[in-house]
Amino acid sequence: MKSKRMFILNSFFLVGIFFTSCCDRDEPTKPQSKPAYEILWQRPIVPDPELYFSLSINPFLYKGMVIVSSEYTMEGVESPLMFLDSADGQIIDLWSDFIDGAVPYINESASSEGEFLVLNTQRSVDCVNLESRSRQWASLISRNHPYNYIYKGYVYTTIQYNGDDGAAVLRSPLDHEDWQTVYPFTRTDEYVPFFSALGFGETEDGHDIVVWKNRSSYTNKNQTDIFAYDLTADSLLWRNRDFNVFGGILPLQVDNQRVYGAVERRVFCLDLMTGDSIWTNDFSGIVSKPKLYNFDQGMMYLSDYKVYLKGGGPELVILHKSDGSLFRTNDELPDGIEDRVTYFEGKLFMSTQELVIVDLLTGDLLNDPNAMLRTFGNIYSKIVIDPDRRVMYFHNGRTLFCVKIPEDL
Repeated sequence: MKSKRMFILNSFFLVGIFFTSCCDRDEPTKPQSKPAYEILWQRPIVPDPELYFSLSINPFLYKGMVIVSSEYTMEGVESPLMFLDSADGQIIDLWSDFIDGAVPYINESASSEGEFLVLNTQRSVDCVNLESRSRQWASLISRNHPYNYIYKGYVYTTIQYNGDDGAAVLRSPLDHEDWQTVYPFTRTDEYVPFFSALGFGETEDGHDIVVWKNRSSYTNKNQTDIFAYDLTADSLLWRNRDFNVFGGILPLQVDNQRVYGAVERRVFCLDLMTGDSIWTNDFSGIVSKPKLYNFDQGMMYLSDYKVYLKGGGPELVILHKSDGSLFRTNDELPDGIEDRVTYFEGKLFMSTQELVIVDLLTGDLLNDPNAMLRTFGNIYSKIVIDPDRRVMYFHNGRTLFCVKIPEDL
């Protein structure tokens, strides 16, 4: 009986070898398993992560701290900024001395430079000193826009005034409140002005330039003008009126004497000195639903030679910077884009609610977004990276995570 059992087992063994050999010849080699992601620590930003969800700013890193915000009362402090130890997630301090009371802050409602963190609402601006963890200054501003932008020691915001007739760019030094009107604009036609999506750069002769979109509308018509203002010379440089479409909130970017941006279903490149169009691409034949995928509200990243864009659909679009022609599309990404992109060691880290990591040179997907979704839930912040410790910080509206970046990624 024993010998018969051995014969049967040996027969199965030989058959197994045969089928394994056939499969090895006929099927491609399976890819190696994706790298694991080690959670070093996690900290709730709501009273109970199973019950509550909070809008929150993107994490900010400052001198061994990571800073986020919460809509809820945490340890007796209403809607605080949470100052956490970046190494272990322990609470260092909570701050909530907002000039207009506690409100939710998200994404580009917050920006920082040095020890200053600035938060915008539609009627206030708070500047917080991260060194002292106290108010630096604060302002109440009527019809303020919820986004702010920092450049070379100044915070910039935009407002509307005189009803719907005027729009303006304002700025204040970061260390004290002193609002200055950079550029006021009063409409001369039926279009209601709305300034947004600021970007900054320099001309070849060293002049500082701010560019922005004027996202105008009238009944069922849209118009997006692009303005460029010379901050050094204190004068308007040019105004481009080429785009009779909606502009979106995606900020403009200045690079190598050019201005890059997206409006509705088009991406464009303008000459920084003249505002003349160098190229446009309307995504025709590139993505399946260019109008619905809102590239003008998504992600844009500029490398030395390429433009990377991600909208609401699954496609990552990579264009040549020189002429806007297509380099590649990768339609294997999840739908959506939650926040801006972060570059690290030749890779782009972004949140489409899933954590997505893409190789910069090839556009290939380097991780499994579905596995990220199972591990972290929906991610609602930018991926912020500490390059020295090789860790990343992000939150899902419930919990802030500190995650180790795998060495073999």
